[in-house]
Amino acid sequence: KSYTFGSAPTEMARSDLIVYFGNNPANTRMSGGSDTYHYQWYKKQNSARTIVIDPQYTDTACGREDLWLAIRPGSDAALVEAIAWVLITEGFTDDDFLKTHCYGYDEEPGDSEKNIPPLDKRLGYKAYILGEGIDGIAKTPKYASAICGIPEEQIYQLARELGHAKAPYIAQGWGPQ
Repeated sequence: KSYTFGSAPTEMARSDLIVYFGNNPANTRMSGGSDTYHYQWYKKQNSARTIVIDPQYTDTACGREDLWLAIRPGSDAALVEAIAWVLITEGFTDDDFLKTHCYGYDEEPGDSEKNIPPLDKRLGYKAYILGEGIDGIAKTPKYASAICGIPEEQIYQLARELGHAKAPYIAQGWGPQ
């Protein structure tokens, strides 16, 4: 089952890629919540590759990660934009699904019965990411690298791993967004 805030920890059992995005359960859930235990157990069971995105090399990573990306605090949005840019430009997205189920992804015809106005293509998320929106700035890995401090190559690697993963588990933290 999927949630709008990320993934339920039990989804790690079926995951081939675990991404902790500013999430550090080893330090923030020390009350016996077992997130760290589940992470270690599921990683061992299914050999899931693990990527930790965090400014600090935390106890959650602590040698159990396959890749640690030391992001500059407060620059999460730039990294996510660059991931989206790679996913869109390299064909990892299901545009038909996004156009059908996500208002604002791309040009929208509107729906008078539901009182949804048409959306100018320049105002859509896809146009914003590709640099075809009002600001005219493509949110490329090069763009994000200058903001978040993660090398371009690693941003490409992260995005492609997400794009190729059959069942990625993504857990976000509640640090500065």
